Amino acid sequence: MTNDYYEVTTDFEPFTKGRSGQLDAELAAIESAFELLPSISQTQGGNPSFVAAGGTANAITVANPISTWASYTGKDGYKINIQITTVNTGAVTLAVDGLAAKTCKRNDGAALQAGDLAANGFYDFIYDESAGCFVVPEAINGVLTDATAQASAASSSASSASASASTATTQASNASSSASSASTSASTATTKASEASASATLASQWASNPEDDDVAGGEFSAKHYSIKAAASAAAAGGNIAAQIHAATAKTPLVDNDEFGIADSAAAYGLKKTLWSTIKSGIWTALGVLINGGTAKTTPADNDLFAIADSAASNASKKLTWANIKTTMIAALGEMASRNRATAAQIRGFTGDAGVTSERLASAAEPVTISGAADISLDWASFVSGTCQLTGNRSLSLSNVMPGTYKEILFYGNTSSTRTLTFSGSNWKGDLPAVAVTSSVKCLVGIRIVSATEWLVSAVEY
Repeated sequence: MTNDYYEVTTDFEPFTKGRSGQLDAELAAIESAFELLPSISQTQGGNPSFVAAGGTANAITVANPISTWASYTGKDGYKINIQITTVNTGAVTLAVDGLAAKTCKRNDGAALQAGDLAANGFYDFIYDESAGCFVVPEAINGVLTDATAQASAASSSASSASASASTATTQASNASSSASSASTSASTATTKASEASASATLASQWASNPEDDDVAGGEFSAKHYSIKAAASAAAAGGNIAAQIHAATAKTPLVDNDEFGIADSAAAYGLKKTLWSTIKSGIWTALGVLINGGTAKTTPADNDLFAIADSAASNASKKLTWANIKTTMIAALGEMASRNRATAAQIRGFTGDAGVTSERLASAAEPVTISGAADISLDWASFVSGTCQLTGNRSLSLSNVMPGTYKEILFYGNTSSTRTLTFSGSNWKGDLPAVAVTSSVKCLVGIRIVSATEWLVSAVEY
């Protein structure tokens, strides 16, 4: 296994011996790999690259929360997530770990504008090594602010038009009143009518003068500002799309990554949701889909199953039914092999393991018993045995097991007669006289009746 943190140098085979030096080297490599990982507090925080902005609003300084940067070389594409303390008032620079300050730009290459970084907002600063600057994909607050300002100006012009129209209405009413008193104020009525006409004309200009055609003193109509507001809003929307398209791709996603959505339950208002919420929704929907699927009684070898590969950071993988069966058969065989009784367990009637014909035959093979001195025999060490007597010997037993029967074939090492006697008071019945040579043998059978009663039979040939 090889990755950015750890590379295996010695591939140890299961159930084999390894040198301590090799194990120490592997453990040291694993320890070094752990030192490269984020701390527990960073991991549990959900965003190990997050850091609060230092410095000033337009000259930001930070310390990389994961590892200290000695230079910007080799940091192409590296991202630091920064929480802004104060809204910027113009172009912005960022200095990491005391290094030289680098210019911060939008996705289109333009320098950040006032208001692009909102106070308390979280922004990704991605280093572009070839350009020698940081790119801030989310830096669009200034554009949105321009659109808002244009919309506000349009609203103000509309209010002015409404006020002028109201004035025109009032003056027209006054003109009508003056006309009714024409016999005494004819000249006044004419003047008021003229003023009303002028006010009505002015109201029309405030409402509908063309774009960039000022009404008076550099002030423009409601129509002018509405066109500007629409253009600013369209530019903001287009800029967002361009920034998303030009943004650095991220793989894999982490739980706290955010996605913008149109909330159908709230008149399609703009909302955000986390990748952890999306995963949970997919997981829930997947269970419903599986439960509602058509059942299959007998799996076929090429049927596929989804798994999380623990050897590959729980990556999603597929597995065929044929491979599952092969693995299960191998595992069952290994379990059966591990649970088979040994020859020593069979001879001593110990352990809680299975007995196979192969192991039973192995345990029953004659065990060579030394006859070079008096024989003190552990009952659990054999099922049958052979013993060459090199002199006159006595036989005693230990660890006997009532209800069991075993046999020993005795013979001499020369043509001289060798005798075997039975030592102790536990031997019962008529004890046979065992006398053997190199050509005369005697098969002795021993049955353990109880811990203190041992019966002997012998066949000489």
